Amino acid sequence: MRLVRLAVILAVFVVVCGCEFDDGVSQEVRDQADYAIGANDPYSCYHLKKEAEINWCLSKFSDGTNSTAGCKLILNSSYSNNCVSNIALTTGDWSKCGDMLSYAENAKCRVLVAWSNVMRESEGGEAGEETEGPSTTLPAGAIQVDGSAAFTQETDKALKLLEGTKEYSEIAQNVGRVKESPKSGMNVYSDVPTFEVGQTTWQGGTVWYAGTIAHDSYHSKLYNDAKAANGGQEPDASAWTGAAAEQKCLQYQIKVLREMGGDASTIEYLEGLAKNPTYQNVPYDSRNW
Repeated sequence: MRLVRLAVILAVFVVVCGCEFDDGVSQEVRDQADYAIGANDPYSCYHLKKEAEINWCLSKFSDGTNSTAGCKLILNSSYSNNCVSNIALTTGDWSKCGDMLSYAENAKCRVLVAWSNVMRESEGGEAGEETEGPSTTLPAGAIQVDGSAAFTQETDKALKLLEGTKEYSEIAQNVGRVKESPKSGMNVYSDVPTFEVGQTTWQGGTVWYAGTIAHDSYHSKLYNDAKAANGGQEPDASAWTGAAAEQKCLQYQIKVLREMGGDASTIEYLEGLAKNPTYQNVPYDSRNW
């Protein structure tokens, strides 16, 4: 049952975060949280003395304002992440997941928000109807699209192709947004990992465009895997850029293209590039794609 499943999801975050667990909270703490909400001032929660009280106040502030401003100030990282997830779920806005402290948690948050949005918007959510949970695959529309009407139309067609591949869940976890831009490149530092796309790329044909999304999603994966292996510190650029990284991304692109039925000449072209990629050396401002 969709509504029951959504209620369970929300309840999990409430229990983990402690955002709504009022037992044992003094009237002073409640009054401080109410003041913070009314004054739109999460920093006022720091007038409280105990860390647990401050965290509760900040959680209540975020819950009362539907913002992550209080979540980001919570001193315990686990509570902070769960508070952000709770707000993202409540508002249905997965861009708020970008306020979480790690990419892995960000990705899990976006998956969960995407699924809850599908459950809210789908028709026929009657009692007894079961839906598959987010542990299997991401729903359609899990990648945000920002740009003109023409760009959005072409991007939607490319994403529709990708949704039919086995790699779609992985792609959507590593690219949260596709954005129209003057040049193409993967912005791994954005609040949500963003593939910025130039006109030549998004007008290059639906199959080709879909393949480039897969390609750059793998750059994002390489970056985030290397960052996780480095204890959350920024990895060396060679971990996700440069010739060796391009070879891995091209092979991933070829794999996805084959699954989508890409033509032999395009695959042959990419296989040739993968032998000795040099296009990555073109300065960003000089790119024509």
